[in-house]
Amino acid sequence: MTALAACPGKFNLEKTLPKQPSGEAAELGNRVHEYIASEGKTKLIDPEREIAELIVSKYEEAIEIIGLGKPDKTLRETRLWYGEDWSGQIDRIDFYESVTRNTAIVTDYKTGRIAQSSASDNLQLRAYAVLVKKAYPQLNRIFVSIVQPLAGETTITEYNDEDLRQADQQIAEIVAKAYQPDAPRIPSPTACKYCAAKSVCPEARGLTAQVMQIASDNVKALTNDELGKYLERAEVVEDIIEALKAEAKSRLLAGIPINGYKLENGNSSRSIPNPDSAYERLKEVMTPQEFTKCCKVSAPQLESLLAKSLQIKAKEAKQKLTDLLGEQLVVKQGEQKMVKA
Repeated sequence: MTALAACPGKFNLEKTLPKQPSGEAAELGNRVHEYIASEGKTKLIDPEREIAELIVSKYEEAIEIIGLGKPDKTLRETRLWYGEDWSGQIDRIDFYESVTRNTAIVTDYKTGRIAQSSASDNLQLRAYAVLVKKAYPQLNRIFVSIVQPLAGETTITEYNDEDLRQADQQIAEIVAKAYQPDAPRIPSPTACKYCAAKSVCPEARGLTAQVMQIASDNVKALTNDELGKYLERAEVVEDIIEALKAEAKSRLLAGIPINGYKLENGNSSRSIPNPDSAYERLKEVMTPQEFTKCCKVSAPQLESLLAKSLQIKAKEAKQKLTDLLGEQLVVKQGEQKMVKA
């Protein structure tokens, strides 16, 4: 929805392409979502299970912040339609009737490392709020939350009746523009990031030509304003390059030859999904202390276990774990990264 708002023409251009296979990041996200929706009943190995546990922990913190308690009903991985025009699959919808009537909480999980806009500005979440209101018109209070533990802070915002009316109008306008046969294509990092048609889009290719005009030894001569503009164009070019690589890999995997390229096996990795069983087979040759030195401990999973063991809230468990472990809990700050101001 955010991309459609930035580039209405992407919808029509994407329709001309065959269905694209999901990438590795999307498949990881699907597995994590399935694991959370099944409440841990599906199989998942680390580090994906750790991501799922972290998402659940952050979701519980968000619920505590909103303060409505345990929901009366929950829907998971539910697709809702706005008439026949558009739809969205929502990760989780919690309904509250006994505590406060006509209220719902919509939660969206993100497994990626690219920070999404806050809940108050996020058009995907706004569209979800519109869908939930359309399906359950009795609701007059809808909270939306985005949980993105690998990319940024959890954010929450609230929609009342008037907010929902305005959101409905805004989303309707975005969708209507996208359905126009002559909807304009406006390339930008926001519009092109996840666009399936960026590698064949004439407007996006135009930005590529502009970037290629700069010689590497002339970059230092650019003004600050010029540098900022070229950086934005370069983001689109990088996305096109990644799309080209993904398409080439997809064809090679399908047995279609690409001149000058071939597939070869990547580096293999080994993991031990069941440490208990592994130790049973190794205990004759090593001590428990030696074995545990080889194990990685997940702080989010410890927090979850602590919360269940002590019957406390997720936020309290996080502080309790910090108090109990003291200097044994090491917090590493990542390197500074460049983001848009």
